[in-house]
Amino acid sequence: MTARPVFLHGAGGGTFTWASQEQRFEGCYVLALPGHPAGTPLRTVGGNAEWVAHALREVPGPRIIIGHSMGGAIAMHLALIAPELVDGLVLISTAARFSVPEAAVGAARSDVAHAADRLLNRGWPGIDTATHAEEVALIVDNGAETLARDYEAVIAFDLTDRLGELSVPTLVIVGTDDRITPPGDAAVLHLGIPDSALVQIPDSGHFPMREHPDTVSLLIAGFMAQVEVASDG
Repeated sequence: MTARPVFLHGAGGGTFTWASQEQRFEGCYVLALPGHPAGTPLRTVGGNAEWVAHALREVPGPRIIIGHSMGGAIAMHLALIAPELVDGLVLISTAARFSVPEAAVGAARSDVAHAADRLLNRGWPGIDTATHAEEVALIVDNGAETLARDYEAVIAFDLTDRLGELSVPTLVIVGTDDRITPPGDAAVLHLGIPDSALVQIPDSGHFPMREHPDTVSLLIAGFMAQVEVASDG
């Protein structure tokens, strides 16, 4: 049975996060969380997971939930509250607990463009000037309140003690140069989730699906094939 990928973006992101993967995976679902940019942004990972659960009720399975950063947190929470909707997880540049300072919330509200610039400077080593400007503009388009609430959500998130409850096959992907959710965070996920594999992408920061889109797409495709074989068996 063909697995269906569902993509969840991270803090400040949107459907643009998965532009390369959307072209690669026919029939995929690329969700824009509330406030990104339409609608009212939610304040918690759990609230976003409930919204995703509602959005996926009519989507045929098997479903592979692919989340980047905050989207990975939402994907894990979804697997706990609605396991019938999740047949596999791909967790990209994410963590069981995030190291985001409280001051980031106020900084996003006071100057979202500066906050977006800082996020990209930390998360995407070597980004070219034109792409940097485009990414900042997309985050700004979501609005200051959206980025601030995204940061509130990840600050309050902590799944450290519940990783062992995740019972679906999981692929953890991290860039070796990720300074936002570094390889140590990915190792915690891999050690805590029973049926998981860990892949590190060299010379990549926090946005490997943008920095190395072909590599990430190949990893996703291979993982999906494994889940399909297991579901057919």
